[in-house]
Amino acid sequence: MVERLGVAGKLLRTLTNTNDIESAFSMIRSYIHNVKNWQSGEQALRWAAAGALLAEERFNRVPGYKDVSSLSLKLSAYLGITEQAATA
Repeated sequence: MVERLGVAGKLLRTLTNTNDIESAFSMIRSYIHNVKNWQSGEQALRWAAAGALLAEERFNRVPGYKDVSSLSLKLSAYLGITEQAATA
């Protein structure tokens, strides 16, 4: 799908692999590793969300970030979203 939109270079490589997602899950897993007694599902979600926020702080800039605006325009055109609707 990404290739059909004309994405190339570093942004294509970034969007077509799961390294960033796996890295985030790894950081979350290491953050919640020491919790031994889960009281409820809501508590598990809170700990996971806190781990995700910590993981977010460690992320660097997305390789190919300069092409994200052109990707947004191409995706909007592909989906038939007008510029006026996209800004609302």
